[in-house]
Amino acid sequence: MPAAQRTLVLRVTPMTCAGCQRRVLTALTAVDGVSGVHVELATETATVQGDASLSEAAIVAAAAAAGKTAVVLAC
Repeated sequence: MPAAQRTLVLRVTPMTCAGCQRRVLTALTAVDGVSGVHVELATETATVQGDASLSEAAIVAAAAAAGKTAVVLAC
């Protein structure tokens, strides 16, 4: 039986350039439990996939450490 997965969709601001996109991708990928991240510059969103223990607080904190504000839109 496969492990439970969780997906979070976040608004990440400000994200104005490819460098911002790369920093957010790197920061979110480093969070424990994350198995995949897609960051969309044009819509300032990030989709994070991970195991069931994936923490919204840890994801938001990782974005903040990268200098960004993240708000969970869907989980």
